[in-house]
Amino acid sequence: VSPAMPGKRRISKPQILETARRLFRVHGYRGTTLAQVAAELGVTRAALYYWLPSKESVLCEIHELVICPWALREGIILRRLDGLLR
Repeated sequence: VSPAMPGKRRISKPQILETARRLFRVHGYRGTTLAQVAAELGVTRAALYYWLPSKESVLCEIHELVICPWALREGIILRRLDGLLR
């Protein structure tokens, strides 16, 4: 959890990533700004930069956490199905 100034909300990297992922789904990557992510979380953009340096890095993190495991899992399933069909 990021350090917070008195009266400021604390956020975590997983909270940022989940909020960004949801906004990317609704508005698309290009249609989503870090200002929107920050507003959803009730923090400033500077608070986001404590965890991630850019919108691109947010997308990369989401890719690593969500898409890569899914693709790996799907690849394993497809290889198993291929083996069954031979």
